[in-house]
Amino acid sequence: MRATGDDGYANFCLNVGNGTQITAKVTEDNHELQDCVIRLPSEIACQHEWEADDLMSWVYEGLPHVLPAQWCQFYEPRAVVTPTNDTADDLNHKMLQQLDCHSEKVYCSNDSAVTEVDAETPYPQ
Repeated sequence: MRATGDDGYANFCLNVGNGTQITAKVTEDNHELQDCVIRLPSEIACQHEWEADDLMSWVYEGLPHVLPAQWCQFYEPRAVVTPTNDTADDLNHKMLQQLDCHSEKVYCSNDSAVTEVDAETPYPQ
């Protein structure tokens, strides 16, 4: 988690969670904002003129070169926060289109139910 290695980011997250983060009163072009609006630090905010593809390329830079076996390590330190679930759904759809999920595998199993329980069976009563 990023907060464990970045004190500035950890403090920002704590201040937001505690409701003590300084709020933004006006936008950069001098439009008045509601009292509850905070300004994200520039290093974690995307540019206003970016499209969804620009954002995804920035956050997930290098994705085309990541092998499926390394996806967990690649995605773990990355996140995109969106204002609505619809926006999150749109970005998720774009990301899923970029993944190489065309190979299919079938895993077989041999399941059976325990019908008799004796002293040697390691199941709780």
